[in-house]
Amino acid sequence: MAATDLASRRFLFTPYASADAIAYPFVVRDEILGFVLVGVHANGSAIDPNEREVLDVFVRRASIAYDHLISKTRGAENARLKIENETLRSLIASR
Repeated sequence: MAATDLASRRFLFTPYASADAIAYPFVVRDEILGFVLVGVHANGSAIDPNEREVLDVFVRRASIAYDHLISKTRGAENARLKIENETLRSLIASR
């Protein structure tokens, strides 16, 4: 993998922080599907480093779970298409 590819992949997984919010990219297989935006606490206090770490882990694990759901859905669709294909082949063969 080229150095530029590694740099862009690292960027995809790097949260963006400003004074008022943190944006965690929601990435599945190198595709950004959205962002998890987190603002300051209701009392106005900033998010501390431990909370940032928890949020980072949460978003990454949510991305993994979402990827798993996509894979399961594709697997079910592939199974359905195989059955349909076999049915159509048998119809063609019987003619």
